[in-house]
Amino acid sequence: MKTGIKIVSIAVLSIFLITSSSYAKAKRGSVCRMGGMHGGMYEGKDKGMDLEDKFFKKVHFIFAYEDDINLSDDQKEMIINEKFDLKKDLIESKRQIEMIIADVKREFIRDDLDIGTINSLIDRKYDIKKEKAKRVVSAYQNLKNILSADQYNKLKDLWMQNMKNKMKSMMGPQEEMGEYQRMHEMEGDHMRGMMH
Repeated sequence: MKTGIKIVSIAVLSIFLITSSSYAKAKRGSVCRMGGMHGGMYEGKDKGMDLEDKFFKKVHFIFAYEDDINLSDDQKEMIINEKFDLKKDLIESKRQIEMIIADVKREFIRDDLDIGTINSLIDRKYDIKKEKAKRVVSAYQNLKNILSADQYNKLKDLWMQNMKNKMKSMMGPQEEMGEYQRMHEMEGDHMRGMMH
């Protein structure tokens, strides 16, 4: 009976740890970590970006266009405070989750597994993750509230223009030139057909 409980417990721990490490790996792999002003290139359309990434990308974008949206010094300070308050909260959440994982591992070393304790630790881990997500959403809303309606709309327009420019640059000059040449070739074929 004890070996059966141990096997089930080890399976639960394995799933718990694999899920955590797979999530972390997927998150790390989705962002190009090149430095510079581009703020990181993402695969696909924000694919792999979690709420935290979106928040920090938005802050980066606001500061990249602070002159265009006439960001005041007070607004800059409020945004910086929101950013670092969130960062501190995220660090604390990560620390708590790591402590819980260590406690779960310690429970699995014991001869008599306490399933109730392990289950409560797992529940606590996901409660922290839930609170973390809510905190990021709150910070995102606070960021939006710092901006005036005009600033927010201007920022949306800049975002759309930025996305259009990125799409054009991804096409490259050869493809644009190829389309131009195809258009003129079709006109030439049409003109030749009219002459015969």
